[in-house]
Amino acid sequence: WADDEAARTGPGVADALRRFEQRLADDPTVVPEVLARYANAVGSTVSQAVGRDMRELHEQFDTVIVDEAARANPLDMLVALAIARRIILVGDQEQLPHMLEPRLEAAVNGGRAMDASAVLRQSLFSRLWELYASAPPGGIARVQRLDDQFRMHPAIGKLIGDIFYGGTLVSRTDAATLVNDTGLFEGKPLAFVHVTGAAETGRYQRRREAEKLADRIAILHNGTII
Repeated sequence: WADDEAARTGPGVADALRRFEQRLADDPTVVPEVLARYANAVGSTVSQAVGRDMRELHEQFDTVIVDEAARANPLDMLVALAIARRIILVGDQEQLPHMLEPRLEAAVNGGRAMDASAVLRQSLFSRLWELYASAPPGGIARVQRLDDQFRMHPAIGKLIGDIFYGGTLVSRTDAATLVNDTGLFEGKPLAFVHVTGAAETGRYQRRREAEKLADRIAILHNGTII
């Protein structure tokens, strides 16, 4: 497009774009400089937010958005927050908890009369949610909960909403389009499968659960239980 426009109009915006594109092709080393100068948004993990590459882009950002903020431990979160003028945290403290470093927990608890584990297990996101859940009179609301779900069968959404969100979750899905037609569980949208046998130790393997899952997959594959 730039070539065609430059040939038609001569010197101008199109010609400048064509020469700029050619420069990038001829010398790829200028790409980082271009990104640093013109990028409107950049991405990073929280731990790399103050890495060398990021510092070369900007010392401080107008806005930092932390996704899955409820899963970030406080130290990692503070790394990202320290380089922002405005902070937006996106997450859900009712889902997976933040990762707790066992050595840090042991160091904090060491030599103390009280157990600090409960404090450490609460994410910074959760603390901020509790602190700003209610806006002061005439003040600005600092938190916003998204109450609509567009993923699950309404029956599953209601179960989760009642247990974790005080019945405030609204399902925007159509049950008729999410019918369980696999032949399993009598067509129900949700079922709990009991796994017999002794409790297994260890964090990475659950053989009986894997066998039960394989049974269900076999049913879906050929209609028989192996």
